[in-house]
Amino acid sequence: MDSLSSKISFYDFLNILATGFLLLNLGCNFATEKGIDWIFISIASFLIGLVYHQLMECTIGKVIRNCKWITQRAYEKVKNDIGISPMSDCKPNTYLKAYYMVAKNNCLMNIPVLEAHIAFVRNIWPILLIYVISLCVCPLTAEKFNAFINPCYAAIGITTLLVLLPFIWYRLQTKVSYLVWEGACFINHIMKNENEKNNP
Repeated sequence: MDSLSSKISFYDFLNILATGFLLLNLGCNFATEKGIDWIFISIASFLIGLVYHQLMECTIGKVIRNCKWITQRAYEKVKNDIGISPMSDCKPNTYLKAYYMVAKNNCLMNIPVLEAHIAFVRNIWPILLIYVISLCVCPLTAEKFNAFINPCYAAIGITTLLVLLPFIWYRLQTKVSYLVWEGACFINHIMKNENEKNNP
């Protein structure tokens, strides 16, 4: 569990630092400035990213977390794959009960890592949208990109990511929901049957 916790913290750290740096970069041109104090930039990026991360948790995070239709589809898929119902129903409260039951029995597997990926996709999407808009309306942003890549190519690339990321988020969220229901099914049925065999 210690190694898993360190991995989760590392993903969270990268998420916060990367998003903070991208936001900070909107107002600064690190490519042309000399004598940059990267320690200060790293601290500032982390603090900005931390505030942004919490803002996203309180806004978009509440809307897209544990989407009812995704958890319902995942429930039906587990039911069809295994042949038994993971829980009594697939209501939101039942899903939360299943999640905490899975966590309590140390059956989370790679769910925390997938959730870290989901958080990153959620956090980066609005920033990429800001970058595309800024590329189109702000010459200074286009000038920053021009030092590395044609601004038009950058806009096309970022726009492509804006289209693809929701699909990636959907696949990740579906995988998490599936693993939660699968873990609950394992605990409720398979482990229960094993205990009954061992303790007749």
